[in-house]
Amino acid sequence: MNTTDRTSFTQPHRIDVHHHIIPPVYLEAMRRVGIADPIPGVDYPDWDVQTTLAVMDRQGIATAIVSISEPGVYFGNVALARDLARQINEFSARLVADHPQRFGAFAVLPLPDVEAALRELAYALDTLKLDGIGLLTNYRGTYLASIRPHPRAKINQHSGCPRRSMSSRSTRPAWWRTCSIAGLWIVIQTCG
Repeated sequence: MNTTDRTSFTQPHRIDVHHHIIPPVYLEAMRRVGIADPIPGVDYPDWDVQTTLAVMDRQGIATAIVSISEPGVYFGNVALARDLARQINEFSARLVADHPQRFGAFAVLPLPDVEAALRELAYALDTLKLDGIGLLTNYRGTYLASIRPHPRAKINQHSGCPRRSMSSRSTRPAWWRTCSIAGLWIVIQTCG
């Protein structure tokens, strides 16, 4: 690299694959169900696109793959989880459409309702063209591994699913591993 060429240092060049958004509909849903402190000890920022783009520019981030953070969309009400997942995924799709060079998105699924999650998976990937899916390690105490039928087996059956990413994360430090299931690229963050 030519050290006198400073453009490589000033132009955004990073890809951030763990970039959280807080859509207004998500924040409002948490407030409606009485979740005032979604992640104890962590203040949720006031989120908006322009501030996010400014932060990305300052940090040299060319593109961010967005997802929501804890606590996810399941607050004990399956119908609300389905509705909220759809609204957040459509919000993410609009964000990507409005800023195609700056954003990609991981869809949220309304787990632990596996059948609804599969419908949302198909809609998010096939209709909205989101880049993958994000999974939490647990849904209000129901751990991903204990959900039956297990979502991985059902995801394997999703026909015509293009190669995508799936991210599973918790709020604890983690080790990352990647694998591929049914043509999906999967990033799984397991608890340490």
